[in-house]
Amino acid sequence: MYPITEVCMVLGVSRSGYYKYLSTRNLHRDKSMKKRIRTIYEQRKGIYGYRRIQAELLRQFGCRVTHKKVLRIMQNLGLKAIIRRKRAYMTTYQAKVSDGRIADHLLNRDFTAQEPNQKWVTDVTQYRIGEERIYLSAIKDLCTHEIIAYHISYIYFYNEERLQLKLNKLTPSEFRRQLAA
Repeated sequence: MYPITEVCMVLGVSRSGYYKYLSTRNLHRDKSMKKRIRTIYEQRKGIYGYRRIQAELLRQFGCRVTHKKVLRIMQNLGLKAIIRRKRAYMTTYQAKVSDGRIADHLLNRDFTAQEPNQKWVTDVTQYRIGEERIYLSAIKDLCTHEIIAYHISYIYFYNEERLQLKLNKLTPSEFRRQLAA
């Protein structure tokens, strides 16, 4: 490697001119990158942020770009991902409090028991598996710490089954046509 000053002297170019040339070359590269980033942003309707756009650049165009560069270009273009609002979940207890119906605290935060079957507690837990929601309800003895009973409800399947029974195994549009006839 030769010092840049010597190379510039041999070529008859000023050192500042050489660095200006390097910066304009990067601007041209950024120009095509801006076009690609805007294309992906518009294809995805503004949902993708800089990380996912970086992955799409690699997948669609084969461009290896750092996330920092994608972020900088998106900021220059004024592109921001649309942030989805988180769905607020309300427990049954919160719903009763908001309705004015508050359950009494019979245990007063004392979760110990001297004898079996003296104090039982229950809880309902929701699990989401794909489109389906599964609810697990368990009853626990506070003395022995054993699960006395439990029940699992498959809400999506249950609602789908009820709907199919009501529609006589027809699609909703077929059912409407049958009613109209």
